[in-house]
Amino acid sequence: MSTRKAWWLYSTIRLALFAGVFALVWMLGARWWLAAVLAALISMAISIIVLDPVRQRAAEGLQDWRDRDRTEDSVLEDEMVDEDPSLLDRSEPVESDEAEAPGDDADRA
Repeated sequence: MSTRKAWWLYSTIRLALFAGVFALVWMLGARWWLAAVLAALISMAISIIVLDPVRQRAAEGLQDWRDRDRTEDSVLEDEMVDEDPSLLDRSEPVESDEAEAPGDDADRA
């Protein structure tokens, strides 16, 4: 299944689920804003349980789409950081190769 098709399917099912729960709660007599909040919470809970396979396909499609332009070097860098997250630590001072400007030593004395 293509990325676009998977996301359309997932989004359409989620929207239909929300609309159905909203209509049901509203017809039971809740105010519109309360029906919307309850529908959002209930449909989210249902979609987490029921739509997991569809969401997984959509997520895999999105990951494939994201990785389509990755180079071997960027994949290697990501693997290195996954193995050793301290490589991202930027708290160490960066040494500069630039020479000090003339007169800097006199200012320090």
